[in-house]
Amino acid sequence: MTRRKLTKGMQAALARTQAVHQDIQDLQRARVPVQYLEVGQLRPSPFQARLDFTDLEGLTDDIRTNGILQPLVARSTADGYELIAGERRWRAARRAGLSEVPVMLREATDEQARLYSLKENLERQDLNAFEVASVALALTALSLDQTQETVRARLTVRGPVDPEVEQALAEALSVLGKDLTRLSFTKHYLPLLNLPPALKDAIRRGASFNAVRVLRRATPQQQAEWLPRIETGEWGVRDVEAALQGAASSAAPAGESNLSSETRRVLRLASPRRIQQLDDRAQKELQRLLQRVETLLSQATP
Repeated sequence: MTRRKLTKGMQAALARTQAVHQDIQDLQRARVPVQYLEVGQLRPSPFQARLDFTDLEGLTDDIRTNGILQPLVARSTADGYELIAGERRWRAARRAGLSEVPVMLREATDEQARLYSLKENLERQDLNAFEVASVALALTALSLDQTQETVRARLTVRGPVDPEVEQALAEALSVLGKDLTRLSFTKHYLPLLNLPPALKDAIRRGASFNAVRVLRRATPQQQAEWLPRIETGEWGVRDVEAALQGAASSAAPAGESNLSSETRRVLRLASPRRIQQLDDRAQKELQRLLQRVETLLSQATP
């Protein structure tokens, strides 16, 4: 996507993330006291958008052999010590069996911790769909100086979207290098932020992101039953989709089980809410198709 000239709001937002990031980097290069804390004393940042920590094998082996060469950065909170920088090293250290890790403590507000995490994720090239949604929303909110909840509501409002927030989102996606429209972002990406905590935790433990993303369509009971199979690697995306289709077929009303999968899918999609969301052109096309279906059915023997 061609990088457009950014508005002052977006430029200021990126400058704020860069300033906090630079401050942390300066701290890591400075000769400041390093404390050794038990691995269990630290917890991840609540502002971390990253869910997928499955690529830690090489780092784990290196830490097991050489230890942690660059100390982690954390802050002290009312609930203990919270990571600001170094979550991958912390997770790899746990896998490597280390009992203690080197940590540099610094004072930091929630805002500073959030900005640092945002900057870290802006520099990554391997963001998955959940992380794209989280980072783009956070950057859009920062550029508009509004809460993420407010921006999300403005993006998903029925009817025309405020050009200001639409432009801010476009800029955020441009910074991430994502060629997405607002409609595509709000339809396919934003809903991922509503993943149940159990599914988010499974991804953090190494479960396939894509398989878990499909699993969100399942009932809570099905999620509890199928999630362990995804975590062990027994099930992938196709297995989850097949299980969902099988469950839908077994739950179909009498007589509906003989229908084709395409017919069942159309019947499930044909809700008043979905139809109302169609634009005028699409509704006219749907009306034409329904009239054709009515004609065909009227020719069938009762």
